[in-house]
Amino acid sequence: MDYREKPEYLVCMLGCQSDFDCYISCDRFSVGSVITAIFGILNGGLQMGQSATYFEAVNTARAAAVQIFKVIDRVPPIDSETSDGKKPAKCEGNISFKDVSFNYP
Repeated sequence: MDYREKPEYLVCMLGCQSDFDCYISCDRFSVGSVITAIFGILNGGLQMGQSATYFEAVNTARAAAVQIFKVIDRVPPIDSETSDGKKPAKCEGNISFKDVSFNYP
């Protein structure tokens, strides 16, 4: 980003610099601690800006989770745990296919 395009950033940085200069001249902070704080603030701001790109992915995941939870919370029309309903008298698992053919489209 060019500071000529956004002069408010430059004004803010100059204001912070003059504020820190006052603290340095009053011997409240050392020059090294002020520089460390400035770079820490800059690095934190950069990291927050880079993490903002993931907000779209988080919102997409939340939208997908809503659909998944709707499927999970759905009550099926057939209750598989009840003993009510019609039951066949006899059920064998012998299945055979005769004259069946298959081909790919």
